[in-house]
Amino acid sequence: MRRILLLLILAGCTGDVEKKALLLLQKNRPMEAILLLEGSDSPKALWLRAKIYFKIDHPTDALKALKKLIKKDPSYKGKVVSLLYEEAEKLRRRGRKEASCRLFSEILSLDPTHDLGKNFIYLASWYYDREKYDMAIPLFEKGLYIEPENVDARVKLAYAYWRLGKKEEALHVVESGITRKMEWQLLYLKGKFLFEIAMDLIKEGKGEDAMIYLQKTIATGLPEVYQDDAFFYLGEIYLSKGKYKEAKVCMRKVIELNPFTRGRKIVREAEKVLETIEKMEGG
Repeated sequence: MRRILLLLILAGCTGDVEKKALLLLQKNRPMEAILLLEGSDSPKALWLRAKIYFKIDHPTDALKALKKLIKKDPSYKGKVVSLLYEEAEKLRRRGRKEASCRLFSEILSLDPTHDLGKNFIYLASWYYDREKYDMAIPLFEKGLYIEPENVDARVKLAYAYWRLGKKEEALHVVESGITRKMEWQLLYLKGKFLFEIAMDLIKEGKGEDAMIYLQKTIATGLPEVYQDDAFFYLGEIYLSKGKYKEAKVCMRKVIELNPFTRGRKIVREAEKVLETIEKMEGG
């Protein structure tokens, strides 16, 4: 049975070196077969060498042989891509993420249009964990086209954009994933991004723009930890515009959200703002 399988795998290897290597394989002597094949750079020898390396679990050496093969004979590209995918899947199933992702990556290097299916997200996560966000983003996007409800992938895509400084893109990724199910992880991230963008705008002196993001943060309701801050900063912007009524509503909300922590700095600040408004209105 083993002999039949080897003959099928190595169909087309007719050279003397390849025949001798095949005989060594049949005798379960793969390293001797490789040493023999090292003396030949024919496409068939390189193909067989790669097959043997995969068989003995040396994927890095197999990949080197295949790269050399493609350079020598580009007509092998289709066969190489198929072999790489087959071996990458085997490695993935065995939990060999590093090795499998290197093969998936090489597949896309050889054929950028190749459909990795659910492995787009698998490969994207590998790049993400290595902080190669620019590489991860297009792969996550392709993967989410296939699996639009994959929340974990969407969160990682959003953070990838965020860490590259593309904050509006990060926010869009999150918002586009919030469906009628009202996924709390995405809502949390939406509120976090909205608030942090608002803080950036305040630092830039763009209070009018910041108001929109603060109002959206409050409307989102998450994260809860940012709600009193959002009301406070929104109140300060209203105050700067002379809108005392709206400012008082915001500051009272800050106090309301902290019923058991009246000593917090933000609560004391809100109380001071209310006192200032009352004096201004009284005067």
